[in-house]
Amino acid sequence: MKGIMAIGTLALSGLLAFLPASGTTAGAEDLSRADMCFLEFVEEDLGGEPIENYRIKPLYDENLKECAWQYDFESDGVSGYALVAEVGSEENRLYELEELFYGKASPFDACQGIPVYVTRGVYLDYRDGDFYELVSGRSVSEEMVIEWTERGFGYGGGAFFEKRTQTIEYTRRELTGDYSIEHDLPNYYGTIGDTGCAYTAGAVVCGYYDQFHEELIPDWKSYTKFGPIFKYKTGGGQTIEDLIAKLHALMSGDSDKPGATYAQFQDGMQKYAAERGYTYTSSSVFSRGEFQFDLYKQSVEAGKPVVLFLSGFSMLDGIDEYTGRDVVRSGYCPLTHVEVGCGYKTYDYYTSNGKKTTSIYLKVASGLSDYNIGYLNINGGGNIDKAVSVEIR
Repeated sequence: MKGIMAIGTLALSGLLAFLPASGTTAGAEDLSRADMCFLEFVEEDLGGEPIENYRIKPLYDENLKECAWQYDFESDGVSGYALVAEVGSEENRLYELEELFYGKASPFDACQGIPVYVTRGVYLDYRDGDFYELVSGRSVSEEMVIEWTERGFGYGGGAFFEKRTQTIEYTRRELTGDYSIEHDLPNYYGTIGDTGCAYTAGAVVCGYYDQFHEELIPDWKSYTKFGPIFKYKTGGGQTIEDLIAKLHALMSGDSDKPGATYAQFQDGMQKYAAERGYTYTSSSVFSRGEFQFDLYKQSVEAGKPVVLFLSGFSMLDGIDEYTGRDVVRSGYCPLTHVEVGCGYKTYDYYTSNGKKTTSIYLKVASGLSDYNIGYLNINGGGNIDKAVSVEIR
């Protein structure tokens, strides 16, 4: 299929991430699995609406080897494009949908040479021996391409915060929602360095469900109870360090990319739960390519945490209340991160002309020592790339 545009008209079903046989090389089987990944994700995002037709265009890595595919699609009057990439290692090849947009054309449509895709949000054109950024048109150095390639599609880039403030003026303010999963979540900190947030988030999920399935984390309880008082154990010590290391091995294996991708996270959690005799399941809280707060609410109110995959994120530092205005203080980090949601807080603000705005804060186990169990300010900058309601049973 390399270099050839193909037409597909058949809707298939399957898992979001697919694992081919060990040792296979990129080719027809890889493309078929990429097709299934694309169809499963987009059809679920469209509420089960089948994809009527789609076109495939190959994309390449920094060495000009086929590594990803662009899907231009139509369904019941809705059109858009999706980018699916091969992630993981040679022994554990996975496929995941990295970007999905409706009603717009892909930047790669303007490519004059070879389309190169090495990380989310970066679209390159290789022609006449040089790399060019398709959005800006500027020439890009090989060093910059290498830096983007090393970033890859994984989540986990450390954390540094730029302090930001937002002023909201109002004539009337209402607290319209304030909820948290009972006992919140345990909050563990990464022991794999700055790129370990996905493994740490997986450990948080395991620590939460350990209260229902006490063999999920062997020979250890994630909590203590004193009569009616329930409390998660702080830190977890060597047991949680071992769990995070185990999830690291299951998610990333021998991959030389930092962090874990979404598909690697899902694959690793499924494997860990199965090894312990349980089943890990997840469902998206996205629709039409957008995070759906109502689906998030339904999940946490049903006692199911939501794993959030972030590209840039804002953590709430506090809200200073004054007469007729609130000053929202946040710390913004431009890097990728994974957190686990367990609740929310919402405010409605009304102005004198009746206009209403809503501020939403997601309560999360941040995996960060500065924020612990805190609030993700989804109005303060950054992007939720993917979000899944998770259960272990």
